[in-house]
Parts: sequence; structure tokens; C-alpha cells
Amino acid sequence: MRSAKRAALAAISLLAVLATARAEEAAEARAIGVDEAVRLALEGNLGLGREAIALATAERNSGAALNLIYPSVEAGLSATRSSADLPSEADRWSATGSLSLGLSLSPKLKIQVEQLKQAYRSGLVGYDEAARELELSVRKAFCAVLLDQAKLSLAEQNLERAKKNYEQAKAKYSGGLAPEIDLLTATVSYEAKGPAVESARVALEDDLDAFKLLLGLDPAARIELAGDLDSARSISSQTVAAALAAAPADGGPALRSLRASLEAARLSLRLAKAGLFSPSISASASSRKVMTDLGGARDVAENGSLSLSLTIPLDDLLPSSATRLSIASAEDSVAKLELQLEESLASARSSWASLSRGIGASVASLAAKDRGVELAQKKYDLINEAYQRGLRDIADLDDAASDLNAARAEVVTGEYSLLTAALELESSLGARFGTIGR
Repeated sequence: MRSAKRAALAAISLLAVLATARAEEAAEARAIGVDEAVRLALEGNLGLGREAIALATAERNSGAALNLIYPSVEAGLSATRSSADLPSEADRWSATGSLSLGLSLSPKLKIQVEQLKQAYRSGLVGYDEAARELELSVRKAFCAVLLDQAKLSLAEQNLERAKKNYEQAKAKYSGGLAPEIDLLTATVSYEAKGPAVESARVALEDDLDAFKLLLGLDPAARIELAGDLDSARSISSQTVAAALAAAPADGGPALRSLRASLEAARLSLRLAKAGLFSPSISASASSRKVMTDLGGARDVAENGSLSLSLTIPLDDLLPSSATRLSIASAEDSVAKLELQLEESLASARSSWASLSRGIGASVASLAAKDRGVELAQKKYDLINEAYQRGLRDIADLDDAASDLNAARAEVVTGEYSLLTAALELESSLGARFGTIGR
């Protein structure tokens, strides 16, 4: 009996400590809703920051694309001292100045400019894709933390119920109205609930830390999520059907990156074809002035040159030339990407149908789980009433309480699964998050 009392006191102390810690945390925590969480992630996530730097690089290169056709300009200035025996030191020195310009033109230049601009467009697609993927991760992680909170609340309720059962069994035993086995059963049940609460709290803290990392927040920051899993109740077959009716014919955001890759491959093919028997025109001009006799009359000698050249590669006459092989390889790349795009479009539509069917099944399953909670609650109430009258023992009451807790856990898990499935479908469709359910 002493061990049973010690176990009960330990469980009561654990409840008090957990309640105090939770109250202190709530007093200092910063409330964050899901939209605020998304905003913080878009501003502070390190991975998205890397994508932003890559996009800025592509934008800079695109803006400077015309540099490819600008002429090259070089200027030079030098001074030379001769070792010859001349009348004065000044006569030994001469100064030389030069200026040269060069320009090279070929059919490839225009395509190379287009490639730099396409790289920027691809970067925009990549950044938007990364931002949307981050938002999906944030919203799913938000739901996961809400699920942890709900499970912790259920574990605490279960512990509180076990505490009441223990106190009742103790009072009945002290009054000679219950056998010792009832008190021992209630004590064991009560003692087992404490570690379950602590385990649920650890899971919540772990997911909160991961969530803060996703948002780019300080790990020591205290936050509290403003929201609940009940928003899953707004999801219905009607909202899913409306989202599917508005589905993009091009396959949505999942295929935008692939389309950008296909456009880049087509530009590479054009560039390879432009190199076949491609003439190259080069022009250069230079001017050079040499000044001698710096200490006297300063004689100046000037000369300049102008050259034009036209070159045409003749090795392309060979059927296995490097240029022809490059063209064949580029054509293969384009063909493979076109097939991949067609396959991905069919796969996306199949995925939409699968996700919508899964959501429909989850909605029906959640309704059944709600009914399960009602039945488990009624069963618990009836057994509790019978226990108070001495018609059922404490073990029956504990089993009924466990069934009720398990049924409630099934409901919150079902709500979480329904919310995450809706988020996946919205992401795949490219729809605004919250279109199917808030």
C-alpha cells in the first residue's frame, strides 16, 4: 500500500509540474497562425534564401546578355628606357600608347542571348516552385504540431481521469466498499498514464523545434500555434469537385519546371544547329603611337591596322563531325523531355483523381470515427454508472476509458490526415492553399 501511495503522489506531482510549465510557457509564448507561419518561412528560411541568391545571379546574367555582342576594347601605355649611349638621359626614354578594338559576330550570338534570358525564366520557375514547396511543408508541419497538441491534451485528460478513478478506489477501499485489487488496479493505471503524458510532450517539443527551424526562428523562441484540427470539417466532396473543375489543363506547377527544361533543351538544339557550317566574321582595328626624344623635339611615330576575316568550318562536311554529333544529342534530349512531359501530365491527372478519392474516403472515415467516439463515450458513462453502484469493477472502467481515449485519438488523427491530403491536392493543382478546406 505504501508503494501505491508513493506512486500516486509521484503522478500528482508530475501533473502539477506539467501544469505549471504549461502555464509559464503560454504566458511567454508568441501566438502564430498558419498564414503568419508561412510569411515567416518565406522571409527567414535558409533554403529559400539560397534559391533567392541563385535567382538574383540568373537575373544579373540576363540583364547583361548583350555583353556577348559588345566589341572588346583595349588600351595600353608603356615606357621604355634604352641602354644605348645617347647624349642625355631623356633621350634614352620613349613612350608608347596603343588602342585596339575587336568584334566577332556569328549566328550563335542571338541564341546565346536567348539562353541567358531563358535561364532567368527557369530561375523564376525554380524559385516559385521552392517557395510553394516550402509553404506546403510549413502548412503540413503546422498541422503536425496541432496533432501533437491534441494528443498531449488527450493524454493529460486520460491522466486526470485515471487520477479520479484512483481517488475513488482509494476512498472506497478505505470505507471497506472495494477490494484491495481495485485499488491496486487503479494505482497501476494511474502510474502508467504519467509517462504517456511526458512522451506526448517530448514529441510536441521535437516537432516544435523542427517547425521553428523551418520558419527560420531562433530555437529558443517560444511560440504557440493559433489554430486547431477542426478546420478539416470544412472539407467536402463539393470543395474537392470545385477544385478539380478548375484544374489547369497544362498539368499545373508540377510540370512548369519540366517545361522550362524543355525550352532550354530546344534552345540548345538551335544553338547546335546554328554551329553547322556557321560563318564567323571578325573585325579588329588597332592604333599605336611611339614618342621618342622626350627631352627634345619629341618625335612621334604612328601606325595602325584594320583587319576583317571570315571563317567557315569545313569539318562539318564529315557525317560524324563534332557539330553533327552535338546536334543529334540535342535532338535526343528534346525528344526525351517531350515524352517525359507527356508522361508527367498523365501522371499528374491520375494523381489528382487518386488524391480526390482518398479525400472522399477520409471524409467518410472521419464521420465513422465521430460515431465511434459517441459510442465509446456512452459505453464509458454506462460502465462508470455501474461502477458507482458496485456492479462493475475498476478494471472494466479503466478499459472503457482506454477505449474512449483511443477513439478520440483516432478522430484527431483522421482530421490531420484529411487536412494534409487536401494540402497535397491543392499543391498538385496549383490552387491557392485553403481552396479545398481551411
